Amino acid sequence: MSKKPKTAKSPKTRGSNSTTGRLGATKSSRGFAVKDRITGQLLYSDELITESTTKAEGLRQQISRYPSLYLNGHSQFDYEFELSNSMAIVTAFYPESMHYERDVYKGSFAYSKGLMTGKLDMAAHAWVSFETGEYDEVIEIAKPQIPKISFKGLWFDELPTSLSRILTTSMIVEMTYTPSKSVLPSRMTNDRSAVTTDGDLARLLAEGWWQNPFAPNLI
Repeated sequence: MSKKPKTAKSPKTRGSNSTTGRLGATKSSRGFAVKDRITGQLLYSDELITESTTKAEGLRQQISRYPSLYLNGHSQFDYEFELSNSMAIVTAFYPESMHYERDVYKGSFAYSKGLMTGKLDMAAHAWVSFETGEYDEVIEIAKPQIPKISFKGLWFDELPTSLSRILTTSMIVEMTYTPSKSVLPSRMTNDRSAVTTDGDLARLLAEGWWQNPFAPNLI
């Protein structure tokens, strides 16, 4: 499918506090937390994790095992999880390819002894990329294929890949947004409001969300 890039503001460079908040800056209010399997340390909701953050060794190893098909590099990254009993948000930035991602999971979640357990009711996957030098964006909204999708006892470093695997294997994409001017097939739209009818998604995936992806206290 041919896409016509949409005009967008230039992304902020790495190091800008409003975009990445580098050097593992902690914004956490010490609420929910999930343990890193390698270091045994707790990583808290709303805490920014980078490749140079010592206690993110598990996440660093996990990312290195899953090279992306569309990213130039994984040696640098910024990650943030925001967690509650009803929502989990995973936001990532890969500066080598100027690629931003955000996954939003809604359901019921519990945290015990540094592990996360839960049930998923819906999910959204969004990314914005400047890898080719031009702006491109996709948002996918997915619902479970079966009545109940549950997971149990996830460590911090397992969260990105495990939740993403659930999204791609156990959920069905109901609608995809892309800012294309081309004629789109069924279940695809260039109308952003069609994929953000949910109030949380309208806020978390609003146009330009990637301009300040690690804003604190999203939930």
